[in-house]
Amino acid sequence: MYGHMTQEFNYIKKPIKENFTPIFLRLIIGIILFIWIASIPAYLLVIYMLENGFFSYDILLDGVLANGIFVFAAAIFFLGLTVIFYGFLFFCFAWLYNKFKIKKVTSIETKVITVLLLASSVYFHYILIQIMISLDSYSPFIPFILLSLSIVIFISSYVNLDSKQRILDWKRPLAFLVLSIFIPIHQPQFTSDFVSIGLHIFKVGGAINAEILDKSRDNRVITSGKLLLLSPQFAYLKDVDDKLIVVPLTDQTWLRIWK
Repeated sequence: MYGHMTQEFNYIKKPIKENFTPIFLRLIIGIILFIWIASIPAYLLVIYMLENGFFSYDILLDGVLANGIFVFAAAIFFLGLTVIFYGFLFFCFAWLYNKFKIKKVTSIETKVITVLLLASSVYFHYILIQIMISLDSYSPFIPFILLSLSIVIFISSYVNLDSKQRILDWKRPLAFLVLSIFIPIHQPQFTSDFVSIGLHIFKVGGAINAEILDKSRDNRVITSGKLLLLSPQFAYLKDVDDKLIVVPLTDQTWLRIWK
Protein backbone atom coordinates (compact mmCIF):
# COMPACT_ATOMS: atom_id res chain seq x y z
CA MET A 1 0.00 0.00 0.00
CA TYR A 2 2.80 2.38 0.91
CA GLY A 3 4.52 1.65 -2.38
CA HIS A 4 1.30 2.33 -4.30
CA MET A 5 0.86 5.72 -2.59
CA THR A 6 4.48 6.60 -3.37
CA GLN A 7 3.93 5.80 -7.03
CA GLU A 8 0.83 8.01 -7.16
CA PHE A 9 2.65 10.88 -5.46
CA ASN A 10 5.54 10.62 -7.93
CA TYR A 11 3.00 10.53 -10.80
CA ILE A 12 1.50 13.82 -9.60
CA LYS A 13 4.81 15.42 -8.71
CA LYS A 14 6.45 14.69 -12.07
CA PRO A 15 4.29 16.97 -14.29
CA ILE A 16 4.41 19.72 -11.65
CA LYS A 17 8.19 19.52 -11.59
CA GLU A 18 8.40 19.48 -15.38
CA ASN A 19 6.06 22.48 -15.68
CA PHE A 20 7.40 24.48 -12.73
CA THR A 21 9.19 27.09 -14.86
CA PRO A 22 6.25 27.95 -17.17
CA ILE A 23 3.85 27.96 -14.19
CA PHE A 24 6.17 30.28 -12.25
CA LEU A 25 6.63 32.60 -15.24
CA ARG A 26 2.87 32.61 -15.89
CA LEU A 27 2.25 33.61 -12.26
CA ILE A 28 4.85 36.41 -12.22
CA ILE A 29 3.77 37.81 -15.58
CA GLY A 30 0.12 37.52 -14.51
CA ILE A 31 0.78 39.64 -11.40
CA ILE A 32 2.71 42.24 -13.40
CA LEU A 33 0.02 42.28 -16.08
CA PHE A 34 -2.73 42.76 -13.48
CA ILE A 35 -0.90 45.79 -12.02
CA TRP A 36 -0.14 47.13 -15.49
CA ILE A 37 -3.75 46.87 -16.74
CA ALA A 38 -4.85 48.95 -13.74
CA SER A 39 -2.24 51.57 -14.71
CA ILE A 40 -3.01 51.73 -18.45
CA PRO A 41 -5.61 54.56 -18.19
CA ALA A 42 -3.12 56.85 -16.44
CA TYR A 43 -0.36 55.82 -18.88
CA LEU A 44 -2.47 56.65 -21.94
CA LEU A 45 -3.68 59.92 -20.44
CA VAL A 46 -0.08 61.00 -19.70
CA ILE A 47 0.84 60.36 -23.36
CA TYR A 48 -2.25 62.36 -24.43
CA MET A 49 -1.23 65.29 -22.23
CA LEU A 50 2.40 65.23 -23.39
CA GLU A 51 1.31 65.08 -27.02
CA ASN A 52 -0.90 68.16 -26.47
CA GLY A 53 1.72 70.09 -24.52
CA PHE A 54 0.32 70.17 -20.98
CA PHE A 55 0.25 68.14 -17.78
CA SER A 56 -2.45 67.89 -15.14
CA TYR A 57 -1.47 66.62 -11.71
CA ASP A 58 -4.99 66.81 -10.31
CA ILE A 59 -6.56 64.54 -12.93
CA LEU A 60 -4.04 61.83 -12.03
CA LEU A 61 -4.50 62.29 -8.29
CA ASP A 62 -8.24 63.05 -8.03
CA GLY A 63 -9.60 61.61 -11.28
CA VAL A 64 -8.51 57.98 -11.09
CA LEU A 65 -12.02 56.62 -11.71
CA ALA A 66 -12.66 59.13 -14.50
CA ASN A 67 -9.43 58.10 -16.27
CA GLY A 68 -10.60 54.51 -16.38
CA ILE A 69 -14.05 55.47 -17.68
CA PHE A 70 -12.62 57.63 -20.51
CA VAL A 71 -10.21 54.92 -21.63
CA PHE A 72 -12.90 52.23 -21.28
CA ALA A 73 -15.26 54.21 -23.53
CA ALA A 74 -12.51 54.67 -26.12
CA ALA A 75 -11.62 50.96 -25.87
CA ILE A 76 -15.23 49.92 -26.53
CA PHE A 77 -15.31 52.17 -29.58
CA PHE A 78 -11.97 50.80 -30.79
CA LEU A 79 -12.97 47.16 -30.25
CA GLY A 80 -16.20 47.82 -32.14
CA LEU A 81 -14.19 49.04 -35.13
CA THR A 82 -11.85 46.06 -34.76
CA VAL A 83 -14.80 43.65 -35.01
CA ILE A 84 -16.18 45.52 -38.03
CA PHE A 85 -12.84 45.47 -39.88
CA TYR A 86 -11.25 42.20 -38.78
CA GLY A 87 -13.79 40.25 -36.75
CA PHE A 88 -14.18 37.76 -39.58
CA LEU A 89 -10.61 36.54 -38.95
CA PHE A 90 -11.58 35.29 -35.51
CA PHE A 91 -14.29 33.07 -36.99
CA CYS A 92 -12.01 32.02 -39.85
CA PHE A 93 -9.40 30.81 -37.35
CA ALA A 94 -12.12 28.93 -35.42
CA TRP A 95 -13.39 27.45 -38.68
CA LEU A 96 -9.91 26.22 -39.66
CA TYR A 97 -9.24 24.95 -36.13
CA ASN A 98 -12.44 22.92 -36.14
CA LYS A 99 -11.74 21.48 -39.58
CA PHE A 100 -8.06 20.53 -39.35
CA LYS A 101 -7.27 20.30 -35.62
CA ILE A 102 -10.23 18.66 -33.91
CA LYS A 103 -12.04 17.40 -37.03
CA LYS A 104 -15.27 19.06 -36.00
CA VAL A 105 -17.91 20.35 -38.40
CA THR A 106 -18.38 24.12 -38.14
CA SER A 107 -21.98 25.17 -37.50
CA ILE A 108 -23.95 26.98 -40.19
CA GLU A 109 -24.38 29.94 -37.80
CA THR A 110 -20.60 30.39 -37.57
CA LYS A 111 -20.30 30.27 -41.36
CA VAL A 112 -23.05 32.88 -41.81
CA ILE A 113 -21.46 35.21 -39.24
CA THR A 114 -18.07 34.79 -40.94
CA VAL A 115 -19.49 35.71 -44.35
CA LEU A 116 -21.38 38.73 -42.97
CA LEU A 117 -18.31 40.04 -41.13
CA LEU A 118 -16.19 39.49 -44.24
CA ALA A 119 -18.66 41.52 -46.32
CA SER A 120 -18.61 44.23 -43.64
CA SER A 121 -14.81 44.24 -43.67
CA VAL A 122 -14.65 44.63 -47.45
CA TYR A 123 -17.15 47.50 -47.39
CA PHE A 124 -15.45 49.44 -44.60
CA HIS A 125 -11.99 48.85 -46.06
CA TYR A 126 -13.29 50.39 -49.28
CA ILE A 127 -14.42 53.46 -47.30
CA LEU A 128 -11.06 53.58 -45.49
CA ILE A 129 -9.16 53.47 -48.79
CA GLN A 130 -11.29 56.33 -50.13
CA ILE A 131 -10.46 58.38 -47.03
CA MET A 132 -6.75 57.63 -47.47
CA ILE A 133 -6.94 58.75 -51.11
CA SER A 134 -8.76 61.98 -50.21
CA LEU A 135 -6.23 62.76 -47.46
CA ASP A 136 -3.32 61.61 -49.65
CA SER A 137 -1.95 59.83 -46.58
CA TYR A 138 -2.17 56.38 -45.04
CA SER A 139 0.19 56.74 -42.07
CA PRO A 140 -2.50 57.80 -39.53
CA PHE A 141 -4.36 54.53 -40.13
CA ILE A 142 -1.43 52.11 -39.94
CA PRO A 143 -1.34 51.91 -36.10
CA PHE A 144 -5.08 51.13 -36.02
CA ILE A 145 -4.72 48.38 -38.62
CA LEU A 146 -1.69 46.78 -36.94
CA LEU A 147 -3.19 46.96 -33.45
CA SER A 148 -6.54 45.60 -34.59
CA LEU A 149 -4.91 42.68 -36.38
CA SER A 150 -2.71 41.98 -33.35
CA ILE A 151 -5.75 41.86 -31.05
CA VAL A 152 -7.70 39.50 -33.31
CA ILE A 153 -4.73 37.17 -33.84
CA PHE A 154 -3.89 37.19 -30.12
CA ILE A 155 -7.45 36.33 -29.04
CA SER A 156 -7.85 33.72 -31.77
CA SER A 157 -4.63 31.94 -30.89
CA TYR A 158 -5.50 31.96 -27.18
CA VAL A 159 -9.03 30.64 -27.60
CA ASN A 160 -7.79 27.65 -29.59
CA LEU A 161 -5.57 26.45 -26.73
CA ASP A 162 -6.73 23.72 -24.39
CA SER A 163 -7.04 24.31 -20.62
CA LYS A 164 -3.55 23.06 -19.78
CA GLN A 165 -1.92 25.15 -22.50
CA ARG A 166 -3.72 28.28 -21.27
CA ILE A 167 -2.45 27.72 -17.73
CA LEU A 168 1.14 27.09 -18.84
CA ASP A 169 1.26 29.74 -21.57
CA TRP A 170 3.28 32.78 -20.52
CA LYS A 171 4.50 33.97 -23.93
CA ARG A 172 1.20 35.46 -25.08
CA PRO A 173 0.61 37.46 -21.86
CA LEU A 174 4.22 38.66 -22.08
CA ALA A 175 3.73 39.68 -25.71
CA PHE A 176 0.56 41.58 -24.77
CA LEU A 177 2.41 43.31 -21.91
CA VAL A 178 5.29 44.41 -24.15
CA LEU A 179 3.04 45.57 -27.00
CA SER A 180 0.69 47.48 -24.67
CA ILE A 181 3.70 49.40 -23.35
CA PHE A 182 5.52 49.88 -26.64
CA ILE A 183 2.76 50.73 -29.14
CA PRO A 184 1.22 53.74 -27.29
CA ILE A 185 4.58 55.45 -26.68
CA HIS A 186 5.83 54.59 -30.18
CA GLN A 187 2.66 56.03 -31.76
CA PRO A 188 1.83 59.02 -29.52
CA GLN A 189 -0.43 60.72 -32.07
CA PHE A 190 -2.51 57.59 -32.47
CA THR A 191 -2.68 57.21 -28.67
CA SER A 192 -3.72 60.85 -28.32
CA ASP A 193 -6.49 60.40 -30.88
CA PHE A 194 -7.58 57.21 -29.09
CA VAL A 195 -7.89 58.99 -25.71
CA SER A 196 -9.60 61.93 -27.40
CA ILE A 197 -12.47 59.65 -28.41
CA GLY A 198 -13.24 58.80 -24.77
CA LEU A 199 -12.91 62.41 -23.64
CA HIS A 200 -15.11 63.60 -26.49
CA ILE A 201 -17.83 61.04 -25.71
CA PHE A 202 -18.17 62.42 -22.17
CA LYS A 203 -17.71 66.04 -23.29
CA VAL A 204 -14.71 66.59 -21.02
CA GLY A 205 -12.01 67.12 -23.65
CA GLY A 206 -10.76 65.79 -26.94
CA ALA A 207 -10.56 69.25 -28.57
CA ILE A 208 -14.28 69.93 -28.24
CA ASN A 209 -15.45 73.57 -28.57
CA ALA A 210 -15.84 75.27 -25.18
CA GLU A 211 -15.83 78.61 -23.42
CA ILE A 212 -15.40 79.60 -19.80
CA LEU A 213 -17.83 82.16 -18.35
CA ASP A 214 -17.71 84.25 -15.18
CA LYS A 215 -20.95 84.23 -13.13
CA SER A 216 -19.88 87.29 -11.12
CA ARG A 217 -19.62 89.38 -14.30
CA ASP A 218 -23.00 88.64 -15.87
CA ASN A 219 -21.71 85.45 -17.49
CA ARG A 220 -18.99 87.29 -19.36
CA VAL A 221 -16.79 85.00 -21.48
CA ILE A 222 -13.36 84.68 -19.89
CA THR A 223 -11.83 82.63 -22.69
CA SER A 224 -12.79 80.14 -25.37
CA GLY A 225 -11.13 77.52 -27.53
CA LYS A 226 -10.73 73.77 -27.95
CA LEU A 227 -11.14 71.99 -24.63
CA LEU A 228 -8.30 69.49 -24.25
CA LEU A 229 -9.19 68.29 -20.77
CA LEU A 230 -11.55 69.18 -17.95
CA SER A 231 -9.91 68.13 -14.68
CA PRO A 232 -11.37 68.46 -11.16
CA GLN A 233 -9.61 71.80 -10.64
CA PHE A 234 -8.69 73.22 -14.05
CA ALA A 235 -9.85 73.51 -17.65
CA TYR A 236 -7.14 73.12 -20.29
CA LEU A 237 -7.88 74.76 -23.64
CA LYS A 238 -6.10 75.84 -26.81
CA ASP A 239 -7.08 79.09 -28.47
CA VAL A 240 -7.21 79.94 -32.17
CA ASP A 241 -3.44 80.61 -32.11
CA ASP A 242 -2.84 77.10 -30.70
CA LYS A 243 -1.69 78.55 -27.38
CA LEU A 244 -2.41 76.66 -24.17
CA ILE A 245 -4.84 78.28 -21.72
CA VAL A 246 -5.25 76.96 -18.17
CA VAL A 247 -8.26 78.27 -16.27
CA PRO A 248 -8.85 77.48 -12.57
CA LEU A 249 -12.39 76.26 -11.90
CA THR A 250 -14.22 78.01 -9.07
CA ASP A 251 -17.82 78.38 -7.92
CA GLN A 252 -17.91 81.61 -9.97
CA THR A 253 -17.03 80.01 -13.28
CA TRP A 254 -18.96 77.69 -15.53
CA LEU A 255 -18.27 75.92 -18.78
CA ARG A 256 -20.27 76.00 -22.00
CA ILE A 257 -19.59 73.20 -24.47
CA TRP A 258 -20.80 72.62 -28.00
CA LYS A 259 -19.77 70.56 -31.01
